[in-house]
Amino acid sequence: MISSFKQGMLALIFNVGSLFAGFIIALNVWVFGIANWVVIAYPGVMSVRGAVAGLASGHLSTGLNLGTIRPGFRGNTRDFYALIGGIMLSSLIGGIVLSLALAIVASYAGLLVAGEAVFPIMFVLSVLMLTSIITFPFSAFVGFQSFKKGLDPDYIVYPVMSSTADILVTAIYVLTLFIYNASPNTFLIYSTALLLAYIGVMFFLIRRRIHETLELLKEAILMLVIVAVIVHIAGFSLEGIYREIGSYPGVYMVYPALLSTAGDVGSILGSRATTKLALGEIKATPISMAGMLPEFLAVWLSSLTMYSTFGFLAGITMGVELLPWLLEKILIVNLLAIPMTAFMSFLIAIGAALRGWNPDSFVNPIESAMADALTALILYAVLTIV
Repeated sequence: MISSFKQGMLALIFNVGSLFAGFIIALNVWVFGIANWVVIAYPGVMSVRGAVAGLASGHLSTGLNLGTIRPGFRGNTRDFYALIGGIMLSSLIGGIVLSLALAIVASYAGLLVAGEAVFPIMFVLSVLMLTSIITFPFSAFVGFQSFKKGLDPDYIVYPVMSSTADILVTAIYVLTLFIYNASPNTFLIYSTALLLAYIGVMFFLIRRRIHETLELLKEAILMLVIVAVIVHIAGFSLEGIYREIGSYPGVYMVYPALLSTAGDVGSILGSRATTKLALGEIKATPISMAGMLPEFLAVWLSSLTMYSTFGFLAGITMGVELLPWLLEKILIVNLLAIPMTAFMSFLIAIGAALRGWNPDSFVNPIESAMADALTALILYAVLTIV
């Protein structure tokens, strides 16, 4: 348990970086008013990013543990290079699914003017493509180095990928909004050129690995559709927070970190479960969860420590007078969201294994989206009711 706590703390401490993502939002919260769909799109983009990152980290960490992926970029296995192509393709498809769902939901809710659906669609695609290109190489490098140093990639890869992507996706989100706000027509030219370049690079990478990429994609598509449906809960939760307590920047500063850490807890436990299933250390039965209780308690304690740290740092940065109020709300969110997230991630792993699916294609992505939606909903409820 002590070892699990140490590795859990090492993994979750990277989420301090997510505070920088929240800081970017807190300083630029006005961008949510540029268009009615902007505030709903942000959690969706974060969640699809998290789902794709979960897909990548799950396959990468299990592959490193099983030896089907080697810890290096050059001379690696077909599985690794197929994973790169699959991640790029999954990001593109995830962006298409999310943006279409966003356009439909926003139009139905009266948040999108008829004839302007092209803007949120191209906006979402641009943010996700740029994040995908930048994030995966860095996260793979961290996974390789941690594996070489004897650390368990199940604990390290997804949290590093998640926290890094939080900062990148938020910065790219805000910068892209600046371009859109300055000139919608210029934005369309920029986003179209980016899309064409991305597709060209993607097909160059997967042209000799079509079979392996499609095998990965078959399960990823189902996952991405599920995620696209789930993430709008988080979107409307943030829209409610923006509407009700828009004057409290401290909440926006901790928002990405709270969601990211909840997703990381589920990812760590889900990755441990999928690896143990692959190695035959546990069976695909719900009762097997009892054997992982020490790991759960260790990671939960790590998350409680990090949630307290987030609240303290946000409080002293954005307003000391709000520190007790903010800490109270954050700790309530932790006590409610973390056990639910951990339970869901284990059930998803078991359910995927029982159906004969690859758990790595489902656990981290779906768990991440559900953690985002659940944590955002609980945060909204705590802020407005408690």
